[in-house]
Amino acid sequence: MPGSSGLLPAETRAYTDTMAARGTTHFYTLEAVRADGSVAGTHVWSCVFQDRV
Repeated sequence: MPGSSGLLPAETRAYTDTMAARGTTHFYTLEAVRADGSVAGTHVWSCVFQDRV
């Protein structure tokens, strides 16, 4: 399964998953990381990408 890991810039407000296939469910984990590397919080969610009508 393709995936992405690593840190995005602190100013990031959106992320586009260019590997997401239409009609399939994708699961994501967002982790807020402090400057010292400790985790401030984690949020997990799923979504289904569909074509717009």
